[in-house]
Amino acid sequence: MNQNTIQELCDYRNQILKCLESIESILQQNKECEKEYYLAHSHYVPQIVTALINDSNWLPRGQYTLQNTIDNLNDKILDNKSSNSIKKYIY
Repeated sequence: MNQNTIQELCDYRNQILKCLESIESILQQNKECEKEYYLAHSHYVPQIVTALINDSNWLPRGQYTLQNTIDNLNDKILDNKSSNSIKKYIY
């Protein structure tokens, strides 16, 4: 695992968020979709957003999110880098 892997996850996350914004926009712009927009915004939109980025605008809906995954992977990379730099000084 490396920084490219984490960047790829972030890119996919951002693509999903962009698609979700597009879905919301389509529903919001069409008067005949008013009920569907309200339902989407009340149900699956907050679940998806929260699952991806821990958005504080929504009530928590789970204990673990994609953002947690990205943060944990970043921590592992940093841990590996710092442990490798220390190892070269230990004989």
